[in-house]
Amino acid sequence: MMNEIKVASYPFDEAIFNQNHEKLLQDELIKTWINQGLITIDQIKRHQSKFLSVIAEQSLCRGCLGLSVCRQAKVGYRKTIQVDGVILDIAIEACDYMKEHLQAKAHQKNFRINHVPAFAQNMTLSDLTMDEHQSASTIQAFMKIKEWLKHGGKGLYLYGAPGVGKTTMLATLANTLAKEGKKVSFVHVPTWISSAKLSFDDPEQLKTILNDVALVDVLFMDDIGAESVSAFVRDELLLVALNQRLEQQKPTFFTSNIAIDALKEHYALSRNDASYVKADRMIERILGLSQPFLIRDVNKRKP
Repeated sequence: MMNEIKVASYPFDEAIFNQNHEKLLQDELIKTWINQGLITIDQIKRHQSKFLSVIAEQSLCRGCLGLSVCRQAKVGYRKTIQVDGVILDIAIEACDYMKEHLQAKAHQKNFRINHVPAFAQNMTLSDLTMDEHQSASTIQAFMKIKEWLKHGGKGLYLYGAPGVGKTTMLATLANTLAKEGKKVSFVHVPTWISSAKLSFDDPEQLKTILNDVALVDVLFMDDIGAESVSAFVRDELLLVALNQRLEQQKPTFFTSNIAIDALKEHYALSRNDASYVKADRMIERILGLSQPFLIRDVNKRKP
């Protein structure tokens, strides 16, 4: 038989009780809760230790400048009082900074695959600045995206040198659509291919990987043409997914460092006619889904 834990009983000290009661009544948060009718003086007396615990933790938030300097044990969260009828208890709540942070990330639940770069996770099209520092083609690509948002139609195959902003532009569009409730996948193609290869012997997992690309409302395929190609990759992954999207006319966007002609060579695994026929089938799907557009700009990744 287990022995019960014995809890020491401390004698009631009226002086300390009264001192703590006055301290609570002078606290600004307690005053606010009383004025709002959330708590009563009687509840403060009956649950003194709970209130003392809460205001001690809440005091750590005063003068806080953000989550990066949060002093709470669990960043962005603090104790508060929860009242349900006559029952009063301690609950945990997110601070305003954490609520703002969570709200900014809420759209991410609409991503089936999210390979958006870390710096662009919360960016939308409204965060992009189109001014004299951008090239004419960058501005034109931006305007084409804005036009697509209004009228739909084919996606874009944005290509150009590394660092000109192709990925950033489409990442902001993906976030914009996710915030509107669209189901999207932003797929870094080499990474997606690597994941799929690991699942080649698991049909159910492979089916999920394909469906997360083929069936979403809007698909973004980032850095296509940079993946290592095999017949399996070309014919059983990319072609299957893109063919499904073309049949259902689902909007699809691409970024690449190479033009369509070079992409065709990329998918022709050998110099025989059969290989070029299969490469042609890939290109036909991409052109059926998107309009090629060349972005000429400086490399924005360079310091």
